[in-house]
Amino acid sequence: MPNRLLLLAGLATIVFASCQKEVTPKPAIANSTTTSENNNDATEAISSTLDTTNKWYGTYQGFFKTYPVIQDDALIANGVAQLPYLDRQFSYSYIYYDIPAKYNISGDSIALEARLKNPITSGFSDYDVILQIIGAQHTAEVHFVAEPAFSQYASYSVGNVSHTGINELIYYFGGFRTIKLAQKKYYTAVYINDVEVYKFRYGAQNSIGRVKTIGIGFKGYGICTSAGVKSSYSYQPIFSDNFNTDGQSNILYYF
Repeated sequence: MPNRLLLLAGLATIVFASCQKEVTPKPAIANSTTTSENNNDATEAISSTLDTTNKWYGTYQGFFKTYPVIQDDALIANGVAQLPYLDRQFSYSYIYYDIPAKYNISGDSIALEARLKNPITSGFSDYDVILQIIGAQHTAEVHFVAEPAFSQYASYSVGNVSHTGINELIYYFGGFRTIKLAQKKYYTAVYINDVEVYKFRYGAQNSIGRVKTIGIGFKGYGICTSAGVKSSYSYQPIFSDNFNTDGQSNILYYF
């Protein structure tokens, strides 16, 4: 009996330690295709490095053949990223960030997060919001629409796996919300304020591969106050930008 009690006590200690490990995630490693939850002690400080290689930029999409590319000094101001007024019609506005080639970040083990809203139309109906992870092999994209009348345009795809007409993606971002597009073990899921909205398996054959670009799109003049990428295993940041430096990209990588 004493041996059995000792065994049960030992198992309880192991379970308790596992739970403690899950709620105290470890720092992510930005330049690795996989992130282990056991890389560093949770008490170690996470250092950051400013990316001086690439910057945020933006552009428009619509009926015209060409639109200007907007650099960060005209894109970032007063703690937000937003494309400036354009004196011609357009459908969508996008902001992009190209990840430097030296960082080998796998799109199949990350979560792209952005805090945003889109209350201002560009002259066309609807107030769509789009998140994109563009990889060396495939692209992940989720497309929200604001009104049920346009539900056929609500879509979610990774590579060749595409779901359309998704009622769960009908959402009006009139106020600030945090959207997360996450991949783990070849499943993808999208969240609004940490509440799962939709999920499906896309499979290894549609692997995103190394992330080349992240994109945030709006049908209209959307506003973004922060954006970044976290590990979907350790939940720790890989890089982020709070747009708190007017006119400048301030992308910090964490190691």
